[in-house]
Amino acid sequence: SNPDLQRLTGEILSTIASRPSSPRFIFNPSPYQSNPSLSPTFFEESCEQSIQRTAKKVKEALGSNKTYLAISVLHRLEKERRDIALEQGSIDANRFGVERSVMDDLTTPLLPNTAYEEYEKKFLNTLSQLCKTHKTDLLNGRQFEISSKKMQGISSNFLCKIVDTQKILSCLSEQESLHYDQQAEVDFLLFISNHFFKKKLEKLEDLETFLNQPDIVFMHAKTQGDITKQQIPLSQYFFFFHKSELEKDLPEFAKTELEWNLPFEESQKFLKTPSLLTLVHPNPYYAGSVMSYIDGHQLPLCFNSTSESALKENLGLFFYLYAQATPYERGSASIGEMKAKTVCEAKNYKMEYGEAISFENERPLPDLDALTSTSLDEYMPDFLSKCVLTPLLPPSEKNLPL
Repeated sequence: SNPDLQRLTGEILSTIASRPSSPRFIFNPSPYQSNPSLSPTFFEESCEQSIQRTAKKVKEALGSNKTYLAISVLHRLEKERRDIALEQGSIDANRFGVERSVMDDLTTPLLPNTAYEEYEKKFLNTLSQLCKTHKTDLLNGRQFEISSKKMQGISSNFLCKIVDTQKILSCLSEQESLHYDQQAEVDFLLFISNHFFKKKLEKLEDLETFLNQPDIVFMHAKTQGDITKQQIPLSQYFFFFHKSELEKDLPEFAKTELEWNLPFEESQKFLKTPSLLTLVHPNPYYAGSVMSYIDGHQLPLCFNSTSESALKENLGLFFYLYAQATPYERGSASIGEMKAKTVCEAKNYKMEYGEAISFENERPLPDLDALTSTSLDEYMPDFLSKCVLTPLLPPSEKNLPL
């Protein structure tokens, strides 16, 4: 076999072997509840009680024109969500509401046969159409870009390209000069290799089989946010597929199955899926920049909204930014939703999001709607159509006879 490839695969194996037990990319685990003694509605009821308590204090702070205090009160929901997780017996409950370490990028595989399946289909269908439109650029090694219009000074850019795995391998000998994208691509390939080969790392030929397939490439897409005139890297997406599908105008792009012909049953089961689409949340440094903007600008806009339509638009931007940041090791989505509902309660509205969808009668998730949209232009109309704000009656008008 190729001696250069053998050398590079050896470097990969050495790198993996020297990594700590917690790699840079870490999975977002589930389930949320494992305490059988709790009622099925424990989570919803506990969150609602927390929202009610917090909304009262936020309303008092806003009544005294203390926006900074209202935001500080909202941050208490991080601990309250962690307390709920601890009582539920959730996996890694002590990580809920804990800011992500600068050493880790949180990874969420959008796999079939999970609660994420609908979002995987949605994103891949959109991606299929975009790749058809931009096929010439992709096949010639160029990326395509989609930019949204500005909304309250914020806009998004979605960039997508095909990356050859052999080019990624060549980067391993130039670690010092890797830029942000290249480092992400190398680290992700190491992560995938580690995940699928961790039981058989001594077998170089298996890793070579994985890498040395000329028709297999992977797509690297990413979202950038133009926030206060700064380009901030947000979510990234990685997706393996057959290059021949692109050359055939993608007739089965979203349904392509990868045949790796590996001897390991577990790897075969996982890799023979329609996508292996994986979402990588931004580096905590960039997530922190987004969260600073949310606290300093977006939440005050929500508090100061003077109409229902303005509040909905400001909430949509809040959810989009919060989802893109994914600031915590666990619980970012639920904490973000609790904060949004608390803001609504403080402004005398009850917030609901969407009707039940196919999997297990669950409602759509605003964070995954944001993360599987290629632009703000795609996301905002969808959010506005699903977000329902119902005015709350003043206490004096409740329980009055009809």
